[in-house]
Order: sequence, then C-alpha cells, then structure tokens
Amino acid sequence: MPVFTVLGAIVMVVAYTFGVPGPVCAILFLGGVFTGAVLQYTQPIIDWIRRP
Repeated sequence: MPVFTVLGAIVMVVAYTFGVPGPVCAILFLGGVFTGAVLQYTQPIIDWIRRP
C-alpha cells in the first residue's frame, strides 16, 4: 500500500509540473492509492483462484 501511495504522489507531482489542473492531479493520486488498496484487498482471492 505505501508503494502505491508514493507512486500516486509522484504521478501527481509530475502531472502538476506539466500543467495538468489540480483536480485531475488529485484523481490521478487517488487512482494510484485505490489501485493499491484493491490489489491488497483482493490478493487472498487471487491466491485462492491460482491455487492448484
């Protein structure tokens, strides 16, 4: 989860540097954070599906 938070923050700062409006940068940041949360939450389900 911390990795996706940092990646989301990096994407937000880079996007803001290129002149992307603030609300769009916030959506990019939250997209990174929520992606990390969903992957962490669904990991047991993914492991259960991949089980031989």
